[in-house]
Amino acid sequence: MPELPEVECVRRGILEEFLGQRVKSVWSRDTGHLLEANSLALKKIAGMRLQGVERRGKFLLWRMERFQFLVHLGMTGVWSVSSPRQKHTRLELVFEDGRTLSYTDPRQFGSLCLLDSTQELLRWTSLGPDAIDDSFSPNYLLVATRNSKVEAKVWLMDQKRVAGIGNIYASEALFRAHVHPKRPANSLSENECRLIVRETKKVMNLSIKNRGTTFSDYRQTNGRGGSFQNFLRVFQKSGQPCPTCGKSIEQIVQGGRSTFFCSHCQK
Repeated sequence: MPELPEVECVRRGILEEFLGQRVKSVWSRDTGHLLEANSLALKKIAGMRLQGVERRGKFLLWRMERFQFLVHLGMTGVWSVSSPRQKHTRLELVFEDGRTLSYTDPRQFGSLCLLDSTQELLRWTSLGPDAIDDSFSPNYLLVATRNSKVEAKVWLMDQKRVAGIGNIYASEALFRAHVHPKRPANSLSENECRLIVRETKKVMNLSIKNRGTTFSDYRQTNGRGGSFQNFLRVFQKSGQPCPTCGKSIEQIVQGGRSTFFCSHCQK
């Protein structure tokens, strides 16, 4: 599933190509599983100018004349510029310069929600601080974890606590911060909170610089994959030597997701 770095790269790609342009026409197919129950009809986007695209965690919020368009890529959602319609193309926006922006989603775990610009977006406002924003600070993490015995990695992946951290970057950040993923959140020291915040921001910004992590589905709007998978230290490296101490990387399951870590380096 695309996490914060991948979604940020998509945001930048959309803005670079279409900011300020007006949508000329809208084509859609089989969007029933993607549309939120309170969403307006997507055809209303026609005639609207793209005024901006914001990101919070893994969500994108398009600001358009009269409307706001909330998008989550799910597991297999891809936005692409001027690509031919495919079997799983669900939405195609034709802009005034003739180019298209298409949304393809084979598994349809993403979500689309078009609302009037005055309506409240609960899925947006209920998110925790964005993981690369200043609001995600060592002090925030220290205070927010004091009453929680939830395992550290599971805590970090709760989008209502911190927005944008998924399986890849939680494993990588905790490894770099030398914190065991099963540690109770309320056991984290002030210094450990500082290290977790620092390493989370560092690894995510490095991933953004390398256009995200691509294992299978994620693509930038230009159709290219990212390259941050070449810089991963522990994720999906079970049994391989730890890059720090040489002992084998271990794999466990937390919250239904695989966690990769070094039991020697992470305490």
